[in-house]
Amino acid sequence: MGKTTGIAFVLLVLTGLFVQGCVTVEKFPSPPFGTEAALYSQGELQVTFADTVFRTFEAARGALADNDIVINSAQHDMSGGTIEGTRRDGTKISILLRAKKPDITVVNIKVGTFGDEALSRKISSNIESRLKK
Repeated sequence: MGKTTGIAFVLLVLTGLFVQGCVTVEKFPSPPFGTEAALYSQGELQVTFADTVFRTFEAARGALADNDIVINSAQHDMSGGTIEGTRRDGTKISILLRAKKPDITVVNIKVGTFGDEALSRKISSNIESRLKK
C-alpha cells in the first residue's frame, strides 16, 4: 500500500469514527392544522394543538375510544389534565395535557414502557381530527 493510499485509508477510518455520533436532522412538511409541532423522543410523542385544554381533553378521550383503548382514569382543570388507559393486550397509555396559553395545549402521549411511535402518532391524528369538528 502506498503512502498516499495509507493516509487516505486512515482518514477514512477516522472520519467514520467521528460521523458515528452525528445526528441526522430531517426536514418535515409544515405541521397540519391545529398543531405547531410534533416531536417523538424517548418513547413519548409531544404535540402542540391550537385549542383549549377542555376541547383537547375531550378530543383525546375520543381518540382513545377510536383506538379501542379503555380509559382507566381521566381528570382535567384549566391548566391541564391526564388520561390513563389500557389496550386489550394490557399495554398502558398515558396522555398528559398542559395549557401553554388559553388556546394552546401541549399534549404528551406515551404508549407502553418504551413507547410506540406509530400508535402515538395515530392517537395524535385522531385528536387533531376531532378538534376540526
